[in-house]
Amino acid sequence: MPDLIIRKAEKKDIPEWIELIKQFEKDQFNEYHKIITDENYARQIVETFLDTTLIAEKDNRIIGFITGRILNAPISNEKIFQEYLWL
Repeated sequence: MPDLIIRKAEKKDIPEWIELIKQFEKDQFNEYHKIITDENYARQIVETFLDTTLIAEKDNRIIGFITGRILNAPISNEKIFQEYLWL
């Protein structure tokens, strides 16, 4: 059984990463929630997070990812970590 590989995301991962997002939306949102990410918007988001993303890969296929960024809190000097995880 092949091992799960965790690695830093690369530009070559972008198309498959976007397809994973689309599949997540299809699987998670039922017919009453018509949430569909525009491909151009998804590409912009993926490219924005490229440097802070880890990819989960099995059998040479992306099966998940975790990404995020640190944001300034709007009210204080604290930092907020915003993360996204789809598997």
